[in-house]
Amino acid sequence: MYKHALVVGGHGTIGQIMVANLNKLLNPPIVTVANRQSHHAQLAQTADVIFFTVKPQDFSAAATATKPGISNQLIISLMAGVSTTTLVQQLNNQRVIRAMPNLPAKIGLGMTVWTATTASTTTDKEFVQALFRLMGQQLEVMNDQMIDQATAVSASGPAYLFLLAEQLLQAASYIGLPADQARLLVTETLRGASTLLADSAASPASIRAQVTSTGGTTAAAITTLPLAELQQYWNTAIMAAYQRAKELSH
Repeated sequence: MYKHALVVGGHGTIGQIMVANLNKLLNPPIVTVANRQSHHAQLAQTADVIFFTVKPQDFSAAATATKPGISNQLIISLMAGVSTTTLVQQLNNQRVIRAMPNLPAKIGLGMTVWTATTASTTTDKEFVQALFRLMGQQLEVMNDQMIDQATAVSASGPAYLFLLAEQLLQAASYIGLPADQARLLVTETLRGASTLLADSAASPASIRAQVTSTGGTTAAAITTLPLAELQQYWNTAIMAAYQRAKELSH
């Protein structure tokens, strides 16, 4: 198994998440963080696994700095828009895993989607599965296209929930609830509802029906919403995110 991990760009949010969880997984933990001033190639020579968590626009420079020290180590990318093909070509290395986590990985409740090249070994896959389970749930997919699709749903998804929370808070204020009470009501409602959904085999529609009694308060709210139009808005929004993920891919 792997003893020494190098995290290139480990000072950003995702990099910090990787470092924290690698320190839990590796025994003993040997985790090196490479910043812009680090000698990437020299550090890479002693690493068993190399993570790239830099911004996509900074990858080319990071790859150039790291490549001389790479000799068939496992490469794990957590960068949006950088395809496995690009990773293989720029790093001249076939053992590549591309992953896309989301922000709740910060508290161990994330959703990480990943794909591996054919040169990645069973041990490589077992390693990333163990790592990503520390961050929450993990799902292996077949190719880069599915990573881009997942980016539009799970990686961007927390922002959609936060947007809903913003709007519920504004509506709570509109009907006169104090801000501190509104925040408690909204956050705990969203927490409980999402947990119930995750723990239930029932569809979201059937769970919603349990709350929506005919003639009740929930029905009064939902009947004011243009549900068909809302679905089209979400279709358009998710497609826009997916298209942008594809545009960023190179």
